[in-house]
Amino acid sequence: MAWANIKADSIKLADIRTGTPIQEASIELMEHAKGFDMPSTDLFYSRQDVKALTRAVVEKDITLVMERCVAALSVQTHLLINRYGESTEPYFLVVRGTASTFNFLCQPNEKRPGCAPVVEKDITGDLLARPFKVFPTRDDRSLTIDIYRGDELLVSVDRDSRGEPIKVAAAKHTHVDIDFESTDMVVTVIVDNWDEVDQDTQVKKRQT
Repeated sequence: MAWANIKADSIKLADIRTGTPIQEASIELMEHAKGFDMPSTDLFYSRQDVKALTRAVVEKDITLVMERCVAALSVQTHLLINRYGESTEPYFLVVRGTASTFNFLCQPNEKRPGCAPVVEKDITGDLLARPFKVFPTRDDRSLTIDIYRGDELLVSVDRDSRGEPIKVAAAKHTHVDIDFESTDMVVTVIVDNWDEVDQDTQVKKRQT
């Protein structure tokens, strides 16, 4: 089992003791002072089961094909100010439902209330969160995007205009477009393949 691109300023390893089951060992996103997850690094993972063949010392080349295990997410609003008006209070986004941890089987799990991405505000007052890296949603969960003005929650978006829940998957870029032009908010979700990266790591394992 191997992880690649773990960086101490965004991801921490749990205290792993001898005999800890692999499904209980975990890595976890660091958190901001306000309790939200920090963005992830571009994290990769691979695992291969190896069995000892004899009692003799054996050197064996093992090729681990590393696969991206994080997702990319971006969010953009249209005509936000037309719906909610100008304000001296800042507008910002909170994304809830992304995972906070991976166990060593690379299974995601949610732990904290989500993440608050960096947003840009254009001259019309609309918000743009450029692609940022997150742990993917679990199979039984979906995303909620909350739009705040100061301490006031204005709207929560958890489905697109077709009624489909919003999810983010590993190695995919999900863009969520929230349009306030019409009376009914229009939410469009576009999912693209992330740029592929091939990363092979050879490990010589000594078996006894």
